[in-house]
Amino acid sequence: MAKAQQNYVEVFYLDKGTIVSRLLRGTLTGILEQVPDARQVHRSYVVNLDHVVAVSGNSRKRELQLKHVEARLPLSNKYLEALQGRLPG
Repeated sequence: MAKAQQNYVEVFYLDKGTIVSRLLRGTLTGILEQVPDARQVHRSYVVNLDHVVAVSGNSRKRELQLKHVEARLPLSNKYLEALQGRLPG
């Protein structure tokens, strides 16, 4: 998972079963170019869809639940259509 923060991107990944984060100078577009399995789900978030376990909410507010992450991430309607068929029910 990656989260945009102005001119930086906070990247979260698993290292020996523990979530680690790194703050990198760059953009979400740069992450998308470097990580082929990453998909944008919101203007501020990129995730690996293989780690999505659930989608909840309605047309006004949808959220993603990822493995190993307690917080729910927003899922924008703008990106939902492109992700249909790749997300769990």
